[in-house]
Amino acid sequence: MSTALRKRCENKWLYGWKLYVNYGNGWEYETFEVSRKAMLENKKAYLRDCKYPQRWSRGRETNPNWVPLSAQIGDDNGIKC
Repeated sequence: MSTALRKRCENKWLYGWKLYVNYGNGWEYETFEVSRKAMLENKKAYLRDCKYPQRWSRGRETNPNWVPLSAQIGDDNGIKC
């Protein structure tokens, strides 16, 4: 099989930045950004609009497009990651 026909394997995890905001009851999870550019834009917006303390940290979330390998093996096209 040529590499042009090969299906790209989806990673189980999305890596990016998580935003936590402290509204007075402890740190609450707000949003997740995959790209650094989106994180910087949101960071500026939250600094401007949100008066509460905030914290950005690196993290990961489950990829909604991920398909388990057991489901991929049953495909008719025979593509395995």
